[in-house]
Amino acid sequence: MAKKRKTRSQKKKKTTKSSISQVLTKKRVLREAVDWPLHECLISKEWRDTRQLAQVMVARRAPDGYIVVAGFMLDLGCLGIKDALTVGFATEVRYREEYRSHLLASQEMIPCDLDLAAKVIDEAQKYAASIGFKPHSDSKDALKLIVGANPQNCSEVVPVGGENGKPFYFAGPYDDSDRILRVLDRTVGQGNYDYVVFLDEPPLGDVVDFEDEEF
Repeated sequence: MAKKRKTRSQKKKKTTKSSISQVLTKKRVLREAVDWPLHECLISKEWRDTRQLAQVMVARRAPDGYIVVAGFMLDLGCLGIKDALTVGFATEVRYREEYRSHLLASQEMIPCDLDLAAKVIDEAQKYAASIGFKPHSDSKDALKLIVGANPQNCSEVVPVGGENGKPFYFAGPYDDSDRILRVLDRTVGQGNYDYVVFLDEPPLGDVVDFEDEEF
């Protein structure tokens, strides 16, 4: 029994060390990726429609071909940066097959300037903060890949909120809708926002899992 407990303890220590190593590697790669050339920047074609979620993708490529991606799911009508991720790919082929193709299948995307991407993200974040919502926790890492952008140089007007300037909340399948509505009641008051909440959960489409990041 003592030997088994020792083995389990050793496995736990090994797993912990591996996890720490992955975190340190990811941080190092993100620090370096800030200086890599921009490989591609895409935004949802219908990003100006605040009734639906918009996506922004920024990819930077290292001299050896390694690609790091920052992905943002934006709710310009209410919640701001609703989701974010950073993920790395060893080759262009893996980037296209394992990430880019799934992104394009989920929503029509178009190329965009990095300044526009940064402005849309920034405006979404500021609007959400003004009505009581914080950006997704993973956005801290993802935002590192837009360092160097100059959103103030972009003349594009970024719409936020819904009709008549009111916040517009469209409930997603993983949202804590009750909490979100309570926040809106507190920050803007009942009757001063519009929302759509399903009584029954809507059917889910395919979910792409990028938990096994190559950092």
